[in-house]
Amino acid sequence: MKIRNGIIAMLFVLTLLTLLSCGSDSDEENGDVSDGKNEISDVAVRAYIVKIDGREVGYVSDKSELDKLSTLLAENKMNELIEADTEVIKVTVNSKLEGEETVADASGITSAEELAKSFYENGERISFSVTVSEKETKYVSFETVYKNSSSHYEGTKVVSVAGKNGERELVHHVTYTDGQESGRTLVSDTVTKKAVDEVVLVGTKKSTASTGKYAWPLKSVYITSSYGSRYLNGSYDFHLGVDLRASTGTSVYASDGGKVIYAGWLSSYGYLVKIQHDNGDQTYYAHLSKISVSAGNRVYKGQIIAKSGATGNVTGAHLHFEIRKNGSTVNPVSYLPSMRGVTVSYSAAPDSCHVQTESCLSRSVPRASLSSRREREAHL
Repeated sequence: MKIRNGIIAMLFVLTLLTLLSCGSDSDEENGDVSDGKNEISDVAVRAYIVKIDGREVGYVSDKSELDKLSTLLAENKMNELIEADTEVIKVTVNSKLEGEETVADASGITSAEELAKSFYENGERISFSVTVSEKETKYVSFETVYKNSSSHYEGTKVVSVAGKNGERELVHHVTYTDGQESGRTLVSDTVTKKAVDEVVLVGTKKSTASTGKYAWPLKSVYITSSYGSRYLNGSYDFHLGVDLRASTGTSVYASDGGKVIYAGWLSSYGYLVKIQHDNGDQTYYAHLSKISVSAGNRVYKGQIIAKSGATGNVTGAHLHFEIRKNGSTVNPVSYLPSMRGVTVSYSAAPDSCHVQTESCLSRSVPRASLSSRREREAHL
């Protein structure tokens, strides 16, 4: 009897265990989950262990939570950058995020949100690639434009328009992997401010200021009669300047800059131009056929002032040229460029210089000639 009762008790226990096992399988098939978890017992539950780059970092309830975790990590990183005023384009989690199905204590299972937050707060080592938009301003250098100006003297440069640099805004999409730049793409290049060219006026106007250095008044110089005593028409005469061979109509140039103080006919000079220079000197250009300037005009060194001719007391066309200092004539050759390359021709006559040198010109001159010179200078 006791044996029979014992057998019945064992059968009851086995039946009860079978019923419990069948009920559990039925709930699992029908998706009947209590508190969102697949209960196995009051302590152990089915779960996913989370690994980052092979490191176990926590547990989540199922695979959907594991998939959500990657998105949440990227969003947290993006929010962190946005708070730092960074224009974020994209955040990618580089770390290998994986899960493995297991059984875990129910108290150790967290949601994806909680796990992502704990990673952020604890500084969990996670590799990110972050693409941000970066703006860069570059200056565009202005160009310098040179323009000739007849309103300004030669040798001068005047800035009429100040140059200003322009600006360009460059936008790059830059990718940083764990803080180090790993890629850069230019997405736009926009001129935000145009450069302004600097305009420099280059003077072409000839300066009328005297240089103090005289130039020959003809392009081609051939001296036919020198300065000083000469024997002319059977008597001594003092030549106040030099005669330069020039056919009628040859251009005559100002020997230096200055002011025209006379332009017209004057006795034996014929048509004459006188220029007063800034240092007080005067230059004379005589026997002209045509005068191109007027009294009061300022002229620059090398400016055409007249055409040569044969007016006044002459025997043929030529240019008579004088330099006067303190009202007295001086030998022009002493104040002109080197005689090298200049042809000199004199007619043979008693006491006339055949070579234009200071020693020759400083020779004693007959008193009558000196008197003649002073008389002529006083009247011209």
